[in-house]
Amino acid sequence: MNHRTNRRARSVAIAALAALILAGVAGCSSDSDGGSPDTSAGTAVAEPAQSTPAQSTPVVDDAGTEPADTTNSGDGTDESAGDAECGGLTAAAIGAAVGAGEFDSADDISVDADTTCLFTHSMSTYGVTVSKESTSSYLAGDLEGASIDDALSSLEMALTFAMDDVTVTRIDVGGNAAIVITGTTAASGGGGAAGTVIDGVVVTVDADGSDLASDPAGFEPIVTNLLALATSS
Repeated sequence: MNHRTNRRARSVAIAALAALILAGVAGCSSDSDGGSPDTSAGTAVAEPAQSTPAQSTPVVDDAGTEPADTTNSGDGTDESAGDAECGGLTAAAIGAAVGAGEFDSADDISVDADTTCLFTHSMSTYGVTVSKESTSSYLAGDLEGASIDDALSSLEMALTFAMDDVTVTRIDVGGNAAIVITGTTAASGGGGAAGTVIDGVVVTVDADGSDLASDPAGFEPIVTNLLALATSS
């Protein structure tokens, strides 16, 4: 009787143990099936985060507008080449006085005590110079205190030094006695010069270049107008 009871108890215990093992296996399988949706859900969330760099597009557009602003502000159309200036005279004013050619450059070529400006055109070979200097230093002061006649005689020698076939004319410019000289030059073929003394200042001008005048006589009105302009500035 006891042996039968023991055998039945062992059978019950074995059956109970088997039931527990089956229950554990079923639980693990259930947990494994439930993890799959979590993994797929995490993948779906990661995709929107990768699309955020599209926000950089407006930055490219903004950068593209900046060069246009720079170009518009630096086109240089507001300034004219005739505005080039030296000694209170512009290249445009010199061109108007000459009445021929075009002038776009004004360079200060002063030496020592004088103020000398060279007006030219960048693509041509003609030129005009305008110079002002005190009588105390011009020709080492030889014109200081000299009469107007003596001063003009000294100017004549100075201005004709580099000319041949010279013609000299005394004129009046703005109420002041002046001298006009025309002739030929080795460099340009023809040219002219003019000068006067006003209030202790020697004012001289010269011009050369076949594009301004075809012969020396054509430079007489040119240098006369230039001297009038120089003495009024």
